[in-house]
Amino acid sequence: MISDEKGFRVITGKENEELIEQYFASYKMREHVEGKIAYKGTVIGTVKIILSQEDIHKINKGDIFVTNMTTSNMTVAMRKAAGFVTDEGGITCHACIIAREMKKPCIIGTQDATKVFKDGDLVKLDNGKISLIER
Repeated sequence: MISDEKGFRVITGKENEELIEQYFASYKMREHVEGKIAYKGTVIGTVKIILSQEDIHKINKGDIFVTNMTTSNMTVAMRKAAGFVTDEGGITCHACIIAREMKKPCIIGTQDATKVFKDGDLVKLDNGKISLIER
């Protein structure tokens, strides 16, 4: 459902697909995202987008854990990851605390890392910047 100059309306099919493609086009073209450094470090790994508890099984040793915000039930999977990236969060958020505890690179507050990157992207975390190496 969208609201525009024509009022509220429901779109489906091809029109819906085109609208979604337009919305995400700007994210797909970007090759880096910046945020606040929660724990310094440089690491390269494969992105795994974790949007819910059901996605946790995707994390393998050395992956980059990318999520909106971490929660305590994600901690076991975070142990496997080489680094963490969150769209939200401040310097006292769960991801920061765990990153400092585990001494793993962590970048928070990116706003849109979960939209810019996809599962399987090879990225580098360094100095508050997540850079795409290979898609």
